[in-house]
Amino acid sequence: MSQRVGQNQQLGLLGRLPVEIRHRIYHYVALKDTDFMLKVWFENVDTDINTSNPKYVDVVDDDEYEDEEEDEDEEEDEEEDEEEDDEEDDEEDDEEEEGEEEEEEAAGEDQSTVANNGGDNHAQLQTVDVVMADGTEASTTVTQNASNTQVSSVPATASAPARLVTRTLVQLHTKYRHTVKMCMIDQAPPPLNLLLISHQISQEAYDYVYATAGMVLDATMGFPHLSMLEVTIEKLTSAEFITPLRHFKRLQVNFVWDTEWVQANKYSLDASLLVGVLSMRAEKIKYMVMKMPKLTDLKVTWHDTECSVDALNTQAAITDMFAPTINGSVGGSFKKGGGAINVTMEEKFEAPGTVYDPDSRIGQLRAELTAVLQGRVQIG
Repeated sequence: MSQRVGQNQQLGLLGRLPVEIRHRIYHYVALKDTDFMLKVWFENVDTDINTSNPKYVDVVDDDEYEDEEEDEDEEEDEEEDEEEDDEEDDEEDDEEEEGEEEEEEAAGEDQSTVANNGGDNHAQLQTVDVVMADGTEASTTVTQNASNTQVSSVPATASAPARLVTRTLVQLHTKYRHTVKMCMIDQAPPPLNLLLISHQISQEAYDYVYATAGMVLDATMGFPHLSMLEVTIEKLTSAEFITPLRHFKRLQVNFVWDTEWVQANKYSLDASLLVGVLSMRAEKIKYMVMKMPKLTDLKVTWHDTECSVDALNTQAAITDMFAPTINGSVGGSFKKGGGAINVTMEEKFEAPGTVYDPDSRIGQLRAELTAVLQGRVQIG
């Protein structure tokens, strides 16, 4: 019991919280934009790309600045009103004091004329902070005496309100820009500061985040550019001790295919060539799957434009590579580190003649296949 109390004291407030609250904290601190995380990782691993001098751009929020100016103007107006009221009160008090002094002098003291340089000249010095007409603050010294009143104003150093400036990292335009949509993670890793609190907190945060975090791979994104997929997988699998693959327990692989277009152009373009490229992509991805030692859940989705015999044959040729077997292998292969993988298949077939949005995944794939047919893009 004492040992447990000592551990909680060492962990501080975080260690004394219930585990459910700590899990919510781990989830909250891991909420980050993950769109460019893998792209940055690829660029850092690639020694041919210089990332030592990142570039930033400063974006000024003029709307926020205008709002601040309006708020400051309102505050200055309120201050002016308050200061005017205070000055009026001070003048009334001064008049009352002067009246009392005159009555006392008239009652028992001889009247004498005070020279401007006389020793009986009692000057009242009062320093007040006012707001000038132009809105700037000034330190004003008011000298009051029997002969005259001198007002001297010394403007104080007043800096303009600071604008809201946001520093944005300029993403490098490298070959890994294609990985942003092809290879994604759905949750950021726990921050380093959290992992350094203690071994217990580090292990808890790690287990909680990666129990739900997963990786999504679009197997047909940039279909003609097979070399890009090869480079991506080669980088992920070769960096054995720093690759993010060693953490993830979930992986989703999405296959999008257009059997309708392939069959409509099978006499202009060899359909077997396209299916062969698709098979090569599946083989590369399967190799990556076997390099994920903690992978426990694999989801393979198949989305096609028709449900014909040709479509089903193509689907079987690809998805059978990831089919689980009785002995725990996937497609006849065993993953690194051993252990079984729970494989689920999900399929979707569109109705023939469906019109697709050019920005949809099928629309993008159809545009890429058309570019290959017209000779504008080479497969490789």
